[in-house]
Amino acid sequence: MRYPIIVGIAATVMLVQIQPTLAATKTSTEVGQVAKAITVMISTPDDVGSGVIIKREGNVYSILTAAHVVKSNGAVYTIMTTDGEKHQLDNQTIQPLPKSIDLAVIKFTSNKTYPVAKIGNSNQTVEGSSVYAAGFPEPTQAITQPVYSFKDGKVIANSLKEFENGYGMVYSCNTLPGMSGGGIFNENGELVAIHGRGDVDGKFKPSQENENIRFKTGNDLGIPINTFVRLASNVGVNTGLEPLPAIAKTAPPKASDFFVSAIAKEKKGDYPGTLADLNQALAIDPKFADGYYGRGVTHDKLGEQQKALADYDRALELNPNLPSAYNNRGLLRYNLGDKQAAIADFDRAIQNNPNAPNVFNNRGLARFDLGNKEAAIGDYDVAIKLQPDYAEAYNNRGNALAALKDWPRAKNDYDRAIQFNPNLAEPYNNRGSARLALQDWQGAISDFTRAIQINPKLAISYGSRGLIKFKLGDKQAAINDLQTAKTLFEQQGNKKLYQVTIDQIKKIQLSNPQSSNPSP
Repeated sequence: MRYPIIVGIAATVMLVQIQPTLAATKTSTEVGQVAKAITVMISTPDDVGSGVIIKREGNVYSILTAAHVVKSNGAVYTIMTTDGEKHQLDNQTIQPLPKSIDLAVIKFTSNKTYPVAKIGNSNQTVEGSSVYAAGFPEPTQAITQPVYSFKDGKVIANSLKEFENGYGMVYSCNTLPGMSGGGIFNENGELVAIHGRGDVDGKFKPSQENENIRFKTGNDLGIPINTFVRLASNVGVNTGLEPLPAIAKTAPPKASDFFVSAIAKEKKGDYPGTLADLNQALAIDPKFADGYYGRGVTHDKLGEQQKALADYDRALELNPNLPSAYNNRGLLRYNLGDKQAAIADFDRAIQNNPNAPNVFNNRGLARFDLGNKEAAIGDYDVAIKLQPDYAEAYNNRGNALAALKDWPRAKNDYDRAIQFNPNLAEPYNNRGSARLALQDWQGAISDFTRAIQINPKLAISYGSRGLIKFKLGDKQAAINDLQTAKTLFEQQGNKKLYQVTIDQIKKIQLSNPQSSNPSP
C-alpha cells in the first residue's frame, strides 16, 4: 500500500495598552524574533502545549494559553521559556475564562527578565492579511525534544461573532500538535489570537481508489484576542484596554461568520452542517475562493468527487495561489485515474509552497505509477528531507527501490518507516517481500505476521506468508493462509488476485512443497 498524503479570582494583572495603528510593519524575521521571546512551552510527562507571556509584575509572569492545554487539575505542569529555563506551574494560578471560552491565564515566578506580548486589535485582522503562529510542537521519532516553531500563513476568515468555545478566526499557518495555546501574531508582531485547533490529516472514503489517502485542509482555528480583552476582568486581569462589545446575535451575518461556523462543524465531523454553512457563505459572497475550497474538501470527504472537483476548479479560478487546493485537486485527479493532470496540480502546489512534504510525496506516487521510478525517488527524497520522520514517504521510496530490484536499500527504507510509525501494516508487509526476495524466509514470515496483527484484513500478507510456509514444507498451513487470502480478496472485490490465489491453492494441492519456490 502506498501513501499519498492527499490541533478563582487572582490578583489583578495590568497590561500596557498598545495602539496598533501606530505600530510599524515588521519583517517576518522580526515578528519571529518577537514571538520567540514571549512564547513558552507548557508540558506534562505525557503532553505538550504552548502559551504567551502577557505580563510581568515583579518576579511573577502571567501567561495566556488555551484552557484545554491546562485542563487536568492533577497534572504536574512545567513551563519552559525559550532560553531553556524551566519553571514549575502552581496549579492554583490556573484561571480559566468564563462562558466555556477555551482560554486560561497561568503564572510562573522567575527573577529573569522576559519581554511581554503587545496586544493588538483582532477586529482589524482582515481576511487575506498575513499572520504567524508560534509554539512548541510535540516531539516525534525524528525530533525527540520539542523545538520552537514559527509558521506563516494568511487569515481566511475572521468573524466578529463568538462561536463555541470562543473560536472565531480561521488561518492557514500549518500548525502542528503541541502549538495549541501559542500566539497568532499580525504583521506588527502584535498578539491577535490564541491558537487552539489545528488542521489534521483527513481520510478519504474507502470507496475511492486508496482508502489511506490523506490530505490537509489548511484550516486552523484560533480565539481572537479581543474576546480575551472583553472577558479578562472576570478572572481578575486588567488589560488596560477598552473592551469592545460582542457583536449582537441579531447582526446581519457575513460570509466569514458562516465560514468559521463551517470549519468548527467540519472539525467535529458534521459534514452536512459544514456544507450548509458553506453554501450560506457562498450565497453571501460568490467570489469567496476559500469558501469554494472548503466546500470542495467537504465534498471530497463525503466521496462526492465531481462536486469536489468543480469546487476546487472554481476556488483556483478565483485565487490561483491556493497550494492546498492544487494538492487536493491533484489527489482527486489521481483517484480518478488522470495521473498527468495530478502531477500538473502537484507542480503548481509546489510552486506556491515548496516546503510541503506531503505534496512531494503525492507527486512521487503519481510519477511512480507512470513508470518514472527515478523521479519518484527524487520526490520522496525531498519529502523526507523536509520531514525526517515521514514514515509513509520512506515506505513509498522503498516501493520504488523494490521496483528497481534494489532490495537491500528497499529494506532499509521499510526499516525506517517502521521505526517512525510501528503501527502501519504496509511497511511490515513490504519489508516481508524484501526479505523474501533476499531469501530471509523466517524474517519474511515474522513481518507478514506482524502486518496481519495490525491489519487482519491485509489479504496480500496472508498470501505471501502462505507461499513461504509452502516453501518451508508446511503444506496445510500454506493452504490455510491462502484460503484466508482468497476470502479477503473476494470480499474486497479484487477479482484478479482472487483468481491468482485460487490457482496457487490448486498448484500447492497438487505439488510437493519443495518443488515450488515462493515468489515475492
